[in-house]
Amino acid sequence: MDEILKSAATQIPGLVVLCFLVQTFLRAQKERDALIQIMHVEHLSARSESRDAIRENTASNREVTKAIVSFQSSLLRGKPE
Repeated sequence: MDEILKSAATQIPGLVVLCFLVQTFLRAQKERDALIQIMHVEHLSARSESRDAIRENTASNREVTKAIVSFQSSLLRGKPE
């Protein structure tokens, strides 16, 4: 029984260090996961804004194209609008 207690007493400091390392690692993982989640939300927001800008630019491009075609056809008819 004495040898078991001696063996346990020599292993306890190592177990404390191991527990500390595991706790530190898990805390770092939690912080990393939170950062990744924030970055993911920001990325989704940026993608949404980008799609909106592309949609607006496409609509503007259509309007400009219509105006150019209209102007060209009026020039061909000989009377600018």
